[in-house]
Amino acid sequence: MLWLGSPTHNRCALCESRTTMGYRLHFVEPLVILYLFGQTLSGPPTQVYIYNRILHEIGNGSRSAGSVDHGGSANGSHANGSHESCGGSNASDDSSKAEEEAQEQMSQFYLYLSLSGFVPIMAAGLVLGALSDNHGRRVALMLPLVGDILSTVIFILIVHFELPLWILYISNVLTGFLGGTTTLLGISFAYVADTTTKMNRNWRVALLEMALGAVGIGASFASGHFTKVAKGIKGLLAPFYFEVGVDVVCFFYAAFFLHETVGAGGGPPLLADPQHAPSDRHQQGQQGQQGQQQQGQQGQQQEGRRKTVGDYARETVRGFVLLVRAGGDPARRCRLLLLLGTFATVALAFFGGSGLLTLYQQGPPLCWGAVMVGYGQAFFCCVYVTSFIGVTLASRCRVPDGAIALAGMASFAAGMVTTAFARTSLAMFLANIPLMFTVMPAPVIRSMLSKAVQPSEQGAVFAAVACVEMVSALVSTLIFNSVYTATVAWFPGFSFLLAAAFMLIPMALVGVVRCTRDPQPHYTRVPTDNGDASPAYGSIQ
Repeated sequence: MLWLGSPTHNRCALCESRTTMGYRLHFVEPLVILYLFGQTLSGPPTQVYIYNRILHEIGNGSRSAGSVDHGGSANGSHANGSHESCGGSNASDDSSKAEEEAQEQMSQFYLYLSLSGFVPIMAAGLVLGALSDNHGRRVALMLPLVGDILSTVIFILIVHFELPLWILYISNVLTGFLGGTTTLLGISFAYVADTTTKMNRNWRVALLEMALGAVGIGASFASGHFTKVAKGIKGLLAPFYFEVGVDVVCFFYAAFFLHETVGAGGGPPLLADPQHAPSDRHQQGQQGQQGQQQQGQQGQQQEGRRKTVGDYARETVRGFVLLVRAGGDPARRCRLLLLLGTFATVALAFFGGSGLLTLYQQGPPLCWGAVMVGYGQAFFCCVYVTSFIGVTLASRCRVPDGAIALAGMASFAAGMVTTAFARTSLAMFLANIPLMFTVMPAPVIRSMLSKAVQPSEQGAVFAAVACVEMVSALVSTLIFNSVYTATVAWFPGFSFLLAAAFMLIPMALVGVVRCTRDPQPHYTRVPTDNGDASPAYGSIQ
């Protein structure tokens, strides 16, 4: 396989996109959109069923464990968008106690469910991310899809045969070793980094982030009404059948229609836009050819020997060692650690604040029901679209990456303060206005991290980012849920103020990153087909 470098290599590399089945595509966004839409649509029915099962096991056997009422909730008290007993005591004392106990057990169940899959998913994410740098992105994308199909089928069997809920723990552990959503998103961002240049990477990463929000908008509207009209087990399982079908489509898309961006032997990625290929990729292409010659000599010595598990393990470790060493450059290593710390604290504040919105909206004084919560989630997901517009305009105006990230962090802090004092539905919806640029830091920091590493390290760095994001989500749940429980009696909005205060930490880290300049900026020029030279920007702004 020929790498990008000279104009001849460019043309040959692009010709390799043509296969016996036609042209392969360079866009991973359709796969991510379909996959997340299926998962988001099946989320509320999963919660409804588990709540019903727990409530039934506690002793409230007045309804079938698999049934869903027209009110769109597990207890039938969310009709017309509000709780019947929110802020009052219209329900009987026994029913109220049973519902409170069911909510506590469901909260613990989901916490234990997250913990059960934490280690397998993190291990799989790190391994698949590093291996994708050497063996390609497509296989690393297909494995999480297989895991999601298996976990969804297991859940369908649990509902059909009313199997014990503890089987979900086993399912989460087994399928977690295939990656999960965290791994799929990490590999998808690495794929985007492979097919973009440092000039347009902000825009493409932000586009993928916006796709996640667009999925949330549609699925939130659909799920709110779906849980309201679903009847019986057949209605409840319809989203899960849909999710299995979507996963199968995504699997075939990755296997037969998606272009592989990593060459054989772990060579440099093949860019979709060769004329603007950065100089480091050009140098990597030359190094890749030399590496192929060395591999050929080693292959003659080791002819007939197949790779063992130990070989793959060494490749994984080597990928992360190269990432940690940062080419022996202390300044680059410091920058990588600062950016990872910035992303971790941004994710901690974001997950902590946004994760409590539904709980806050369901309680007094708002007392929102299933439909209103769906509307609220859909309006909140609009910040993905407005953030994408903000990143696009700022990037075209050559605004530094650090300034874009700071603007997004300030937007989140302002929105959290506004949400903390929202006491009416109108005020809650208007709180989305200061939140409109909330998601801008995530794609920008991902892009900054991608620009700080070599093309052969993209999978490793995005796997590290995915694991950091997963840890931040778990830690934020433990911290903010505990704080919300302790402060809900005297000030329900205190947790949102805490999330705004947390955002001051990454804002300070971004300031430090902006003061840490690249000692060897890659402002070089790469020859093009017509003999001109196009700039390739390699420094972090």
